[in-house]
Amino acid sequence: MKGFVVSDLHIFSSRSYAHDITESMHKQVRNADFLVLNGDIFDFAWTILDSIEQTISEAVNWLSNLSFQYPDCRIYYILGNHDNFEPFVQLILSMTDKLKNLCICDTHLVLGKHLFVHGDLPLAHKNPWVRNLQRKISKNNYLFHLCYEYAIKYRLHKIVYSYFSPEYCSDRICKALEKYQKDFLENIEHIYFGHTHLPFDGYFHKKFTFYNTGSAVHGVTINLIEVQYDP
Repeated sequence: MKGFVVSDLHIFSSRSYAHDITESMHKQVRNADFLVLNGDIFDFAWTILDSIEQTISEAVNWLSNLSFQYPDCRIYYILGNHDNFEPFVQLILSMTDKLKNLCICDTHLVLGKHLFVHGDLPLAHKNPWVRNLQRKISKNNYLFHLCYEYAIKYRLHKIVYSYFSPEYCSDRICKALEKYQKDFLENIEHIYFGHTHLPFDGYFHKKFTFYNTGSAVHGVTINLIEVQYDP
């Protein structure tokens, strides 16, 4: 089985350039057996649309179009900290009869020896197997957007992202996963996560190889990572 994983597109945010990579992503998915959307694909708090409700509707349309366009591609959607919004999840779940190739995962996904997690829970020393859905989300105001634009202009975001080195993240994720369910990792060899926006490919720690696809927010690089496994 051949597929791809990507995370942190932050679609509908002014911070995102996801529309610039949509065409290349579709080219990759066209002949793929599966696609893992590894969290924060949409961004409800940072939306540039008129309302949260409109953003939910557009997010569902985006997923529906992807599902209908590639019916032979299994699409796995793992929730992140920016898109774990209960009304959005409930609407997607209500459409499972139509979106037969789409699967919603609240915390993680395992395909063969590959584990996919968004990363926000283990990196925050929280139980990586438990995610509480947000029932209310408020749009960030103009001041938040302005602060982010200045951070990008003066490259302050690079300082924050550099804190989440592959070594730091890999060690922290391992400790959280082992703390809450150690036996779960016996057959895992590869771990993919997002959240930190710092892309890297093939960092070995303990017995695992770690990957991060980066993010489609301005000033950061994003990559689709190919994944192959035997079902």
